[in-house]
Amino acid sequence: KENKSQYYYWIMLCQIINNYPEFLDLTKYNKELTIDKVIRHGIKKYTDEVGNLWVTLANYYIQIGLIEKAREIFEEALEKILTPRDFSLIFNSYLNFEQEIMKQNLFGNNDINNNNFEFPADNENKNLESLELNELENAFVELNIKESHDNKKEEEIKKEKLLEKNSQNKSNLQKFNFIRVTNLIQRRPFLLNSTKLRRNPNNVTQWLKRIELMKEKKDLTLIKNLYEECLSTIKINEAYGSLSEVYISYANFFEENNNIKKANEIYYKGCNLNFKKTDENINLWCLWCEMNIRQKRYKDAYNIIKYICTNNTNKYYRYNKNIKLWSLYVDLEMNLNKNNQGQIIYIYNKMIEYKIANIETIFNFIIYLESIKNYEKIYNIYEQSLDLFRWPNSYDICICYLVDFINHYKNDKIEIFRDIIQNIIIFSGHLKIFYYIYAFYEEKYGLYNHCIDILKEASQNVKEEEKPEIHSVIIAKSAKYFGIGKIRLAFDDAMNNLEKSYVLEIGLKYISIEIKLKEINRARGIFKYLGKLFNPDNKEYKEEFWEMWDNFEKIYGDSITYQEMKNELKLSQLRNNP
Repeated sequence: KENKSQYYYWIMLCQIINNYPEFLDLTKYNKELTIDKVIRHGIKKYTDEVGNLWVTLANYYIQIGLIEKAREIFEEALEKILTPRDFSLIFNSYLNFEQEIMKQNLFGNNDINNNNFEFPADNENKNLESLELNELENAFVELNIKESHDNKKEEEIKKEKLLEKNSQNKSNLQKFNFIRVTNLIQRRPFLLNSTKLRRNPNNVTQWLKRIELMKEKKDLTLIKNLYEECLSTIKINEAYGSLSEVYISYANFFEENNNIKKANEIYYKGCNLNFKKTDENINLWCLWCEMNIRQKRYKDAYNIIKYICTNNTNKYYRYNKNIKLWSLYVDLEMNLNKNNQGQIIYIYNKMIEYKIANIETIFNFIIYLESIKNYEKIYNIYEQSLDLFRWPNSYDICICYLVDFINHYKNDKIEIFRDIIQNIIIFSGHLKIFYYIYAFYEEKYGLYNHCIDILKEASQNVKEEEKPEIHSVIIAKSAKYFGIGKIRLAFDDAMNNLEKSYVLEIGLKYISIEIKLKEINRARGIFKYLGKLFNPDNKEYKEEFWEMWDNFEKIYGDSITYQEMKNELKLSQLRNNP
């Protein structure tokens, strides 16, 4: 009536069965209808949420006294359920059931009640005078007392043996219950794993967990059979997880047990499968080679990697253009065939040709070429690398290219270097560091004028925040190699091209130089130029510039020039505060 689901009513039925098992006799209505059949019908109907139904069925048999039948139900449930949620519910109920039985056996009152036996007292008040008359009677009494003592001793022995036997049986039952509970707890990881595998037999992760659990038993035959069962069960196109991990684990198992031949067979079988991801095959090929290297079977490892890298058939075409395989190939070639320079260069060239080489590969190739002093080839590789990598990935290659060229050729190939550096400057988007390298080279091996021209070009093309630094370098180089004329041109160029925030610092340096040269009028002209730019109402400019001009006029000027400075100050205020 309230839109309840059928499953809700099944749960209500379970509660009724648990609460009133002794009142339920369905055979009155139908001889073939039993509680067992009713609940099993619900179990077949609801495959994913049947934990409560199984527990109800087991509790029913517990409450009517069929303990072994209840155990069978719990075991059957653990072998058929499909979800971890149902497993948790059933396993906890099963464990609580066994623990409760163990508690009853430990603390229950199952001992045999001891009966109280009364022993007759000895006749200590004998009458010595009547001893002769009653001699026969007394002898008969003594004989009965002796027989009574013997009978009592036999009964005590029998009772003690019976109590000892009951105690021993109770102790054995307690031990058996404890073993049963311990065994159930130990089986839990396997049972849970089996539940997950029944739900998805292609779950690679759960198969690997099962294998690890089996390895704890240290039975090689069982472990091997489990690997075979796993590989035969999992469908390669439906595998949930990385199936190659199973082959790797299987091969490692044989390697650990010194069966290298079988390990090679497993790797070969895995490498020739078409996994969903190409990386799985590539990883298997690499690990196969590494296993042979660990076993010092270097030729086998070399033949394996050479086979996969040089095999251009359709079967292996998607594998033989991978950086991991080719890197392993060149490493083995360099370690096993050091003198075969042509083959090593061929492998590196193939990596560049296939466009699978990375920055590390390029540098390794260059280091190798340097070791064999093949410098012409080095610069060919640098040129190819610039075509292979985009900016900024090629930054390190460009730097090393220029440094190596300068260190090796120095001033032998100036024109070639100029072409190289100009191309790199354009390629890098006019990066400051390459202008500095170019200027350094011209300063050391070329012409000073070229050095200044390169820096001037840099001042036009670099980022705005880098321009003050470039102009400072131009001024410094002009002062080092040229006269005051070039220095003034450098300052003028800086003041005309820099932003207002940078002009003040350059202008004050310019003024200080002119004052040192005693060019007072030139210094005053610079002050007038700067006065048009900076507002005297700004505290920073007032303290840093206008007060400096004021002191300058007081020292080097006269009343006319001082008045001109004041006029410039007023004009600047009007100009900046209209």
